Amino acid sequence: MRAELRPSQVAPGALLEVEGSTYRVVGTVRFDLAGTRWGEHCITSSGPREWLSLQPRGAECVIHWQTRHDLFGDPDRAG
Repeated sequence: MRAELRPSQVAPGALLEVEGSTYRVVGTVRFDLAGTRWGEHCITSSGPREWLSLQPRGAECVIHWQTRHDLFGDPDRAG
């Protein structure tokens, strides 16, 4: 059985199809910034951890990204 999930329904354990590949959500972080809500979902496959950002309803945007361990930087302590 296949169903379309709303971003608010995606949670650990869900299976997602992205660009023809199936991934299992292993963790979710939800954000709320001045009333705008979205989720970042850690997905796993047979490689390094990958993430999906699901934008709130109306934005219809899915961002598929991976962490980069080869980038370094110092924080700006002055803000």
